[in-house]
Amino acid sequence: MKDLPARVRRLGGRLHVWYDDASGAPPHALQGAPDLSRVEVAPGTRAFLCRPTSFTRALRPMLVHAGVAPASIRHEVFGPDIWHAPN
Repeated sequence: MKDLPARVRRLGGRLHVWYDDASGAPPHALQGAPDLSRVEVAPGTRAFLCRPTSFTRALRPMLVHAGVAPASIRHEVFGPDIWHAPN
């Protein structure tokens, strides 16, 4: 995660990171639940979400409402959800 901000800048993007607990969070991290009113969502934004399914389900409609095309939203499940799949 240390080099992620630099990589995103080199690609011409912007990185927004939220942490539930600020202890150990990088200096650029925001704390608490994601709130898109706190960040500028530029036209043509592509979003990548990496969290539990409940998080992506909550944030996806916010992104669409902010003007992000549904096809431009990608996600990766991260968290206990991946272990609770039915056998």
